[in-house]
Amino acid sequence: MVKGIFFPAGEQYDIEVRKYEKLIDYQGDVDGLIEASDIARPDATIFSNEEGLLRRLDINRRASLVLWLHNSRNRGHTALRGDVVIIGRPDADGATQDVPDELIELLFNTGPTSTR
Repeated sequence: MVKGIFFPAGEQYDIEVRKYEKLIDYQGDVDGLIEASDIARPDATIFSNEEGLLRRLDINRRASLVLWLHNSRNRGHTALRGDVVIIGRPDADGATQDVPDELIELLFNTGPTSTR
């Protein structure tokens, strides 16, 4: 099983850590065929619905922000649509990896900062 982060497009829903076993699990969470976009620092892959624009799915602002912050070539150009999953990049043998702990720490355990 692979650990990933699920980003619902609806901002009234929380992002959550989920376990994925097969391709169909990712496809179920993005509601269709997946399109992969890689990000760096930390190395991860974002799965979104490849027909999100054609199907006029809602823009996923939270996942788009992660893409823009970690992949400058997409900044301001690529808006992810629909529900999104982030996992780790494949290893040298092509096996899917867990989402980096660094990203989990950033998204789930970063507290408020001082305004002083």
